[in-house]
Amino acid sequence: MATHHDQAVCIRHWDFSDTSQTVSMFCRTAGIIRGIAKGARRERGAFSGGMDLLTMGELSWIEVRGGDLCTLASWYPTESWPTLRTSARANAGAWYVLECIGRMLEPHDPHPKLFDRLIETFRELSGGDIEPSMARFLWSLLGETGFGPTIDGPTTETCAFDPGIGCVDQATEHTWTVRSSTLMAISRALRHDPSLGADDAHRGATLLAACVRHHLQAEPGTQAAFFGPIPQGTRIVPRRGADHQHS
Repeated sequence: MATHHDQAVCIRHWDFSDTSQTVSMFCRTAGIIRGIAKGARRERGAFSGGMDLLTMGELSWIEVRGGDLCTLASWYPTESWPTLRTSARANAGAWYVLECIGRMLEPHDPHPKLFDRLIETFRELSGGDIEPSMARFLWSLLGETGFGPTIDGPTTETCAFDPGIGCVDQATEHTWTVRSSTLMAISRALRHDPSLGADDAHRGATLLAACVRHHLQAEPGTQAAFFGPIPQGTRIVPRRGADHQHS
């Protein structure tokens, strides 16, 4: 059986035994794979004492014919982001990002551009560019999974926004009322506009998070820790509690 090699990030792990782990890995060219890392928790082994979340590394594994889990052969960490563990805001964002990857992608479905965006997101969260980085990640996630919205076009203060399409001409029972400034904030985040404020970027990211929730048909468990409450429907509460009626 051939051994596969790829860059990967551990997005979830479970203890399998006193010395082994079951893991879910997001690989750059192989997509999400699930496997058993036998002896992973031994200090002197092929897995450097365990598979840690929020760490990128070089992964080797062997596919098991007819099985749901592959056998991991080795793991060599190459980059980690300590700030993602020590900063509460960055940590909440990183956990949400990992959950979105695990829930929005199918196993063995490669998304190398999204993998690169994930690594950039971790770097940006570590550097304090938190709100714009989240908007960029969610935009990439929605686009890579076939749900990317259209945000160009509105010239009025508010517009009708269909979470499955984006901006539309006519409001219906399925559309949300969205501020044009929120859509502009997303566009500015994608352009890395240095003048974009954190609150505006957060509002744009919140709209994209609402789209993710819509497509999952469920709220990610880590969503509230980063975004706070995002009500169903058209009203999205800004981060600092100002009483705006539209996102």
